[in-house]
Amino acid sequence: MKRNLQKEIARKRRKLERDGRFLPEGSNDEVIEFEVVELLSKVKLDGTNGNTQYGDKEPAVAATNSEVEQALGGFKPLSDGIANDLKPPAELGQEVELEIVQLSSTGDGLAYNGAMNHIIIVPFSVPGDRVLAKVWKWEGRHSLADFIKVIHPSHKRDGVTPQCKYFAKCSGCQLQMLPYTEQLEHKREIVRRAFQNFSGLKPEQIPEVEPTMGSPMEYGYRTKLTPHFDGPKRVRGQQRAGLQEPPVIGYNMKGKRQVMDIESCPIGTDILQQGLRIERAKVEKHFSQYKNGATILLRESTQREYGQPRENAKAPNSKETTEAKADPVSFSTFSPTQTQTDIAKPNTSIPSNPHANLLNTQLTHPTAGHPTITTTYPTHTDHKTYTSDNSALATEYVTVTIDPNTTPPQTRTYKFTNIAGSFFQNNNSILGPFTSYIYSKCLPPPTTTSTNTPENPANIKYLLDAYSGSGLFTLTLSPLFTSSLGIDVDARSISSARQNALANALPDTSCGFIDADASALFADVPYPPDQTLCVIDPPRKGCDRAFLRQLRRFGPRRVVYVSCNVHSQARDVGVLVNGFTGRDAAEEDEEGYMYKYVVESVRGFDFFPQTGHVEGVCVLNRVEMGEEGESG
Repeated sequence: MKRNLQKEIARKRRKLERDGRFLPEGSNDEVIEFEVVELLSKVKLDGTNGNTQYGDKEPAVAATNSEVEQALGGFKPLSDGIANDLKPPAELGQEVELEIVQLSSTGDGLAYNGAMNHIIIVPFSVPGDRVLAKVWKWEGRHSLADFIKVIHPSHKRDGVTPQCKYFAKCSGCQLQMLPYTEQLEHKREIVRRAFQNFSGLKPEQIPEVEPTMGSPMEYGYRTKLTPHFDGPKRVRGQQRAGLQEPPVIGYNMKGKRQVMDIESCPIGTDILQQGLRIERAKVEKHFSQYKNGATILLRESTQREYGQPRENAKAPNSKETTEAKADPVSFSTFSPTQTQTDIAKPNTSIPSNPHANLLNTQLTHPTAGHPTITTTYPTHTDHKTYTSDNSALATEYVTVTIDPNTTPPQTRTYKFTNIAGSFFQNNNSILGPFTSYIYSKCLPPPTTTSTNTPENPANIKYLLDAYSGSGLFTLTLSPLFTSSLGIDVDARSISSARQNALANALPDTSCGFIDADASALFADVPYPPDQTLCVIDPPRKGCDRAFLRQLRRFGPRRVVYVSCNVHSQARDVGVLVNGFTGRDAAEEDEEGYMYKYVVESVRGFDFFPQTGHVEGVCVLNRVEMGEEGESG
């Protein structure tokens, strides 16, 4: 059923694309539609009250072509006796009690109305909850509802208190009601569903998804925040004036285009909490100057000093705060809630907290309105500041494990300076373990020679880093390769990458960078494909067709695909494994031989705890000519 459903959806997609009604692949809307169809294909009615006893029962209802129509934005009722004049399961604005049976990949709870064969989507809820919700939108096979309250909580909520007072209203976080190990299990399931639903691959072509690597910090991890506010309302025929009163500053309410006032955001780092207070005060003071709404950038920056700590450094876990003209501050980064003490649950993996060896922390204001948080460790001292200037420079440090088998493990720390408004990963606590994992996956597992000397069986010597940004992978993976080349469409990022290579004493003979469109990359690559690893880290929309064609024509020996959207990643991996279908396949035939790949491993990384987002890493190996049949 699943394979036929995927084929039918692909056919409908092509028709909708021609009609201009195509849902972007990997969007939240498409993910929800796919999972609504999937749930409708599995539920089994029990009784006449419209509820379902879902549990572990076997699927009882198969998906139909009409469900496919709904998954693609059209609506036709199921061919199961339900009348064509199907009405919404609840009047808009009506409050209803619902039982949540599944947690979607978007972090929303799914309730099933058996009487109407209908799904109701309720945010901030988990399987086993009985909730009160208000239906506000009907979209054919599913409705959208606002969460009001929990009537009877699921056992999955046991022992958890959300750390944010805005949770269940703000759209920023979805999962604060779940224990962290449950969040990691759910994100593993998100990756599994993505490859099942979006790759078009057979089950035997997809290896078991590895346990999600957790973030060492559950809160206080995010090094970039972007609260915003709306401008004054437009009046037709009148020139827009400035704001007449201080605006509401924060993030959108869930399900609404309405900003809610956010005074603090506990997933942001401590210095950004300070910055948020300062920037809010600036807007409140000068609000009349704003004729339009605006987004406020808050980006953390670190200045590091190496050497022995000062003589007055405190013992581990002690705290000291020195302030001038500031309210008391709590250091969420180092609160007990951040200490990972319960990580024994199977199938999860959480690296150690990078602040475990903290000796001392101080908050000072060297100049008015410019706070600095100084943290002292046995080997170095970090001075944390923030900037709200998109064109300013921000600096972070990333420590990569080069050899985990030595005592202590051999590591190298890299310094990255970027334009504050450009892209750089926003959770530095997991960035070291994340890049260390990719470092370990660059080369195939070594074989052992007759002299017991490990060797690289693929003889990979070169790194090609597509979508390289400011050089994160080009630099941190460079010790493995004779030469590394990074490419990005953003000229400013390439400039930063070259400066970062110099700052880390990496000559251009070992790390080079090209300012060009990644879709036109492979024609001028100087490396032999048999000896090349290609790292791909595209934006959320994934790779375009031209890039995937060029990649498969060039045929690097090994590919590491990194993505912040596992659904578009799964779609692209399906193309790398099986090639294009339909019209795209015909165009490929005209362009000559294209290599195919086989998936070695898939794993998720939790860069954004408390949210429904997960980063994916997929490792692929080239299928050699004559072996295509073995890849499926």
